Amino acid sequence: MKEIKINESVNFLDDTIAFDYIEVGTTENRLFFRYEPKKDKLADMMNVTIRTDKEKGWERDFVIEQAEEGTYFITTPPFHEWPSKLNIQLNSVRLVGENDFSFTIDASKYDEVVNGEDAGHTEKPEEKLATIKNTDVYLDELVYDESGIYFMIRYELPQNEKRPYVQLASRSPEIYEIYKEIIEETDRDPHEKGMLERHFGNLVQAVNEKGEEGSYGSRGGGPGSRYGLLLEREFVEDSEEINVTIHKLFYEVVLHWEKTIDVHESEH
Repeated sequence: MKEIKINESVNFLDDTIAFDYIEVGTTENRLFFRYEPKKDKLADMMNVTIRTDKEKGWERDFVIEQAEEGTYFITTPPFHEWPSKLNIQLNSVRLVGENDFSFTIDASKYDEVVNGEDAGHTEKPEEKLATIKNTDVYLDELVYDESGIYFMIRYELPQNEKRPYVQLASRSPEIYEIYKEIIEETDRDPHEKGMLERHFGNLVQAVNEKGEEGSYGSRGGGPGSRYGLLLEREFVEDSEEINVTIHKLFYEVVLHWEKTIDVHESEH
């Protein structure tokens, strides 16, 4: 492995990311950096553009992996030719915050609306639930069918904001109870627990009027900053009203930082 030193820092919104070096290999490269947010937690995604004077390079979301406490790296495709200049752009970085929002679903009409509806019954509430981190949050859709009730959340992202700014990040949700189980495990290695925490955001917790926790089915993302989850039929049929809370929302800092590095002969 060869290394190209970077030693450049990005300052934004009272935080600093320090890019240290790129480890250059024949099958992959690794870009190492240090970052400890003053609040909230670093999540698992960073959008970076990497180009050289010899090739166009890549712009994409890269998965963040942890090397050691406070030090991370992203893995990129290898260079096909050794560069003389290296250009790095940081476009966004994802974090997990402590914000949440809630909404209520009327489950009392489930049997009535599903009976005889082969394709299911769809409602478009278009209900604005909150404004969080410059993002308007809507309950976009409710689908009642033989599987249960599937809800869809939509984010309306800010437009023409001056960088750097923050906005919520849509992503397939996780289950709050699973997150709690992991956090409360006393025998799990703290380092491993910390890595797992970075992957858990947009956590769904559904509770009915009797205080019973929900049972959950399929979940996923959708076009236009949407994501949703299925509340399973058995839980829905046993409920009159379901309160849904989405905890620990993913968000991202959108910015534009760019630096061109001269690659010295000694690094070849």
